[in-house]
Amino acid sequence: GARKGGGDVLSFIDCDCLIPPDYFCSLLAVFARPDLDATGCRVDYPDDGPWVERVWNEMHRAGDEDGFRAYLNSGNLAVRRSAFEAIQGFDESVVTGEDADFGQRLRANGFCIWQSRSLAVLHLDNPRTIRAFFRKEVWHGLGMFATARRWPPDRPTAMTALHLSSI
Repeated sequence: GARKGGGDVLSFIDCDCLIPPDYFCSLLAVFARPDLDATGCRVDYPDDGPWVERVWNEMHRAGDEDGFRAYLNSGNLAVRRSAFEAIQGFDESVVTGEDADFGQRLRANGFCIWQSRSLAVLHLDNPRTIRAFFRKEVWHGLGMFATARRWPPDRPTAMTALHLSSI
């Protein structure tokens, strides 16, 4: 999609996300800041979902305010085309965790990532049972080492290595 798209800003939104009517106006307003190369916001979850979904949402509310980030979820991410092309886009060989890899490469090349709550979206396809939650986490785990080849290692990779070394 990025190769086919035009314009100076590339916007990536998962198909199971609902955006507010003013989303793209807000996006352009955020990109009015010249010091930002990528922006977006972590996805929100429905408040009326089952307890598994609500707990998952609450666990991820830390760092919910506007500010610079190491990465943003690629389900709600926009990036200047110049930055995207400078790092050669997403690594298409990565099964999952491409957003952490993408963010790490952006920052390693001097680009800035900004979370803006004005770009919040609602994510609809969330685990609603313990079994579905576990399966999704296993899938997320497949991409855990997507950033392990970089130095210094990211926090999840470093913590995994530390735990394995203490066994």
